[in-house]
Amino acid sequence: MKKLMIVFLFAFMVMGFAACGEKDADPEVYTVTFDTSGGTEIASQTVASGALVSEPAAPVREGFIFTGIWNDSDTPWDFATDVVTADVTLVAHWIGEDEEVAVESVEVSVAGFTLPEANNADERFEVELLTSLTFVLDFLPAYATEQGYTITTSNTRAEVDGNTVNFVYGIGGLGNVSVFIDFEDAGQERLEYRFRTIARPAVENPITHVLITAGDFDLPAPNNAEERPRVALGTTFTLEIDYLPEDATNPNYTVTSSNTRAVVEGHTVTFVEGETGNGNVSIRVFFEDSAVGNFGMVEYRFETFEEEDLDVEIDSVTVTAGEFELPEANNADERPEVEIGTTITLDVAILPEDASNQSYTITTTNSRAVVDGHTVTFVFGATGPGNVSVRIQFEDPSVGVNGLLEYRFLTVEGEEPEINIDSVVVTSLELDMPNVNDAGDRPPVDIGTVITLVIDILPENASNQNYTITSSNSRAVVDGHTVTFVFGAGGPGNVSIRINFADTSVGNNGLLEYRFLTVEAETE
Repeated sequence: MKKLMIVFLFAFMVMGFAACGEKDADPEVYTVTFDTSGGTEIASQTVASGALVSEPAAPVREGFIFTGIWNDSDTPWDFATDVVTADVTLVAHWIGEDEEVAVESVEVSVAGFTLPEANNADERFEVELLTSLTFVLDFLPAYATEQGYTITTSNTRAEVDGNTVNFVYGIGGLGNVSVFIDFEDAGQERLEYRFRTIARPAVENPITHVLITAGDFDLPAPNNAEERPRVALGTTFTLEIDYLPEDATNPNYTVTSSNTRAVVEGHTVTFVEGETGNGNVSIRVFFEDSAVGNFGMVEYRFETFEEEDLDVEIDSVTVTAGEFELPEANNADERPEVEIGTTITLDVAILPEDASNQSYTITTTNSRAVVDGHTVTFVFGATGPGNVSVRIQFEDPSVGVNGLLEYRFLTVEGEEPEINIDSVVVTSLELDMPNVNDAGDRPPVDIGTVITLVIDILPENASNQNYTITSSNSRAVVDGHTVTFVFGAGGPGNVSIRINFADTSVGNNGLLEYRFLTVEAETE
């Protein structure tokens, strides 16, 4: 009987050691293969069981737009959450360049500012005068065909400059104003965001006096709705702005125009015909100190008019762009390639210099080029690289073809040199990090410990520095670069903090893994 008991105990110990060996074995790894469906190849990845796949660079396929990576079951693969549990083939999906794709949803946001709920008549947020909000619109899917939109406002208490809305005093003073977003896609309803403008708070040492002059030009009385002198098109003056005391807390101000009948560059104002012809226009000096003028606004009102035409015709127009060689104007057969990111500044020389009507506007045919004054920047555009024209439209129809000078281009993507990551150093001020990707180094950490990861990448100008920080299970919670070790669904135990780099040359195919063992802190 004694011998039988010894044999039984020995067998039990052998089984126990075997079970421990299985528990401490390295995790199983799987192969992730990419089927690009005719696009450029993506290298396969070897991924540990339960780990994330490193998101590869988007493949390219001529004549098609890449729409994402899907798994075998025809479901989009989420690189931020989907983990590998077996060998898997991920498939690239495409649509034709000419295929129409409807907008499914639009997310509107403003950095650092919470917008009121759209189209909610009961929600109207207060916003201080001189506040500027830049609206960011994210379309889903990102490859939707019609992503055009316009931003407008309900009255003069807010002015729109591209995607930026500036809240001003307005004709009726402080009060309600709405910002509207209208979409080209007929399936998207108009969005309305309601606001109420309020005065800015007083400052400690306010401005007590402001003197604004314009050289030999006589300005009308400020903030006087009854005084609106006439000013000829082409008139230019430069504002000189003095204030007291010189050590005022907030002397900041901006000079703007109420509409396109006046162009402001710094302190210089030029009166032009504008988009809707001659008429009323105001020059506004907005002080951040609300003690100045009407809650910070000093306004000068004018009415533009056109002086008698002296019939001095344009003889010639020469358009250059510095060292950049422009194609021949109005030549449909000449369309040189230009790399995305190229910026040119147009110099338009008109002879004779005293020609009567020298007015012109510079525009582009689509979103592949952006115009700011005389500066043109070639960009990716809503539909990617392709044809775009820069047009200079003169009011004098004798110039070019009925007043039009058109320069045609084909935008292309320039090849950017790839700069690989040489090294990554991950530290934490709160504790010593274990060895990276070392299955044998798993230090204990008290539940409740909070650490902040500091990630230094060299060289600093490496091409692809994108990474995500996740945890392997619920024993650690990640918020940005902050990690909190918690009790978790399964209680104390093993947990890994994983930093997945898009650059697969980092760590183990892009993965830096730090292993820990959570324990309950000892209490006295």
